[in-house]
Amino acid sequence: MPKGGPPGYVSIMAETPKPRIQSDIDSLQAGSFTGEEGGAAVSPGKDLAAAAMVAAIGLAAMILSLDLDAPASLYTAPGLMPFLTGLCLIIMATGLARKALKRAHLREILAAAGDPIGPYLADAEGRRTLILVGLVFVYVVLTDLISFEIRMPTGFYTFRFSSYEAISIPIIALILKMFWRARWLACIAVAAGMVIALAWIFRDGFEILLPGSG
Repeated sequence: MPKGGPPGYVSIMAETPKPRIQSDIDSLQAGSFTGEEGGAAVSPGKDLAAAAMVAAIGLAAMILSLDLDAPASLYTAPGLMPFLTGLCLIIMATGLARKALKRAHLREILAAAGDPIGPYLADAEGRRTLILVGLVFVYVVLTDLISFEIRMPTGFYTFRFSSYEAISIPIIALILKMFWRARWLACIAVAAGMVIALAWIFRDGFEILLPGSG
């Protein structure tokens, strides 16, 4: 007789799901990280394609930042931060591409990549990645094309609101909504707090003009 019941009785024990952090630890110990949502490991082809897109965005940011005026010196130029950000993106993309090419030869990756966009459209995570790339590209272009600043002087401080804040807050809020999945009010509040704090640090702390600042 089976333990715990009469003949014909089958004891079914529901498996207790592992915590997210424990799953990550197990996957790292096994030598393959499954990602934030526990999906399959990312293929070398996807890593290489992502590296190419990130590098293209970083290069575009660096080129567009060079078109911004430098009113005083290089260290206070409004294009300094976007240029350094683009440079960091290219460095990270290079590391990701190098890792992908270590996992598979370039010929194997190209042979398996009959449709480079198809794998990203096949699952929700891939679609979100493509949308994120598009949003970053739109952000860089809008920051370069739109420039204004509103000054609100008071007796003790001059408050400023420029195109940098006007563009950054809604785009960052949308990115937070996609990946954080919190309420719109929380996403907008966090995005506004981050952008305004960064603007204050660079304008008043480092005395570096931001894109759109006069």
